[in-house]
Amino acid sequence: MFKEKFGVQLSLILCFYFILNQVCPVQFNFISTVYAEQANQTTNKKDSKLLDLNKKADSIEAYNKGIDYFNENNYKKAIEEFNKAIQIDPYLLEANSNLGMTYLKIKKYKDAIKAFNTALSLDKKHINSINGLAEAYLKMDEPDKAIETWNILLKIKPNYAVAFYNLGTAYQQKKDFENAIDYYKKAIGLSPSFAEAYFNLATIYEKQKDFEEASFMYKKSADVDVKFIYGTTALKKAEDLQKKIKKDKKD
Repeated sequence: MFKEKFGVQLSLILCFYFILNQVCPVQFNFISTVYAEQANQTTNKKDSKLLDLNKKADSIEAYNKGIDYFNENNYKKAIEEFNKAIQIDPYLLEANSNLGMTYLKIKKYKDAIKAFNTALSLDKKHINSINGLAEAYLKMDEPDKAIETWNILLKIKPNYAVAFYNLGTAYQQKKDFENAIDYYKKAIGLSPSFAEAYFNLATIYEKQKDFEEASFMYKKSADVDVKFIYGTTALKKAEDLQKKIKKDKKD
């Protein structure tokens, strides 16, 4: 859990299966409660002044209800409340961004892209919106657009391990394994406990029949994070590959 002045933030880790490889694109999207007295810190300050205090409070109340519904996995109601908040205050940045995150959860990617672009019209450097936009492009099987968007993010936040990692997943989806390996290694260089990066490297090395390296990476993914969702799978894969290596040597 992460705590900041807007309340408790929830880290959402999305893991997916692709046709050729089991990979885990990680996207950290922070959903947070906003308090009425702090509303100006999450809206376009100039335009939000046009709202009277009552309307601003109504907008924040709807937004926070959206957060509650999101955390309860009631995405339909979350979308209703985020839209209500936006209708009252179109400049509430986080409502637009989190609306996009919610559409991602229910696989309405075109709606997600629209919401993220609206958020980015309010703040073109909003990290979560850029990351979410790229994720939506990737889900729509448009890896080139996703790559372009994550590269924009890296210009804003050059040492962002998640962006390097997600670029790796995009290149892996394109079957450009050389670039995928490069970006996964960059992510690990910035965040040595990035279990998903080790795991995805292992899937590539296994596909390339480099079983020694694949086995090492599978085991490493479980070792660096004991809570890794695929930790048990990774250890089993590492063990199976070691058995295969020994068998091949005997043969």
